[in-house]
Amino acid sequence: MTLSIDNLKEIMKKLADNRHVFHSEADFQHSLALEIKDYKRELELRLEKFVGIEKNEKKKDKSVYMDLVIIDKNKKIVSAIELKYKTFTKSKNGTKQTIQDEDYFLKRQGAEDLGRYDFLKDIKRLESFNKEHNCQKSFAIMLTNDKHYWDSKYGKDGFSEEFCIGDKTEPSPSPFSLIVLAMKKAPLGLTIISGSSF
Repeated sequence: MTLSIDNLKEIMKKLADNRHVFHSEADFQHSLALEIKDYKRELELRLEKFVGIEKNEKKKDKSVYMDLVIIDKNKKIVSAIELKYKTFTKSKNGTKQTIQDEDYFLKRQGAEDLGRYDFLKDIKRLESFNKEHNCQKSFAIMLTNDKHYWDSKYGKDGFSEEFCIGDKTEPSPSPFSLIVLAMKKAPLGLTIISGSSF
C-alpha cells in the first residue's frame, strides 16, 4: 500500500484548504506528513530519514536524507517524497504578512536556477532510492509562489534554461512523479500547475 499521484493531489488540495502558506520547508514537510497520515492511517512516515552517502560536487562524502519516507504496515519502505519550498516577495528584505490570523515572514529566496538544479538533483536521488528499495513510485514536490520557476518567459538564458521545470518540460521517463505547485496570488492559495506521472 502506497500513495498514487492522484492520492497526493487530493492530500495537497486538503492541505491547501487548511494552510495557505508555511513558515519554512520544515513546516511544509511536517504539515504534509500529518495530512498523509490522516489520509492513510496504515502508513508510517519518517521525516529526514538517513538513506546513505553520496559524493558532493567536491567529491567529498555527504550524508543523504529523504524529506519523507513512507513505510507500509509490514515495515517495508514503499515510497519517498522530496520537497522544495521556495518563496518570493517584492521586497528584497522579505515581507511580514498575517494570513489566517497567523504572522508569517516570507523571504525573497531568488537563485531560481540553483533551486531548479537542486530540485532536479532531488529527482535523481529519488530514482536511485526507488531502485535500491524496490519502490514503484516516489514524488518530488516543489511549492512556490515564484513565477520564475514555471513561467516560460523566465529562465531562457544560459544555466537557468538547462534546468527549466515548467509545464513544457519533458524529463526522461523514470519511476517517479513530479508535482510542481504554485501559490497563486501569493500566498493566498495553491494551484497545481504541473502534475505528471512517469
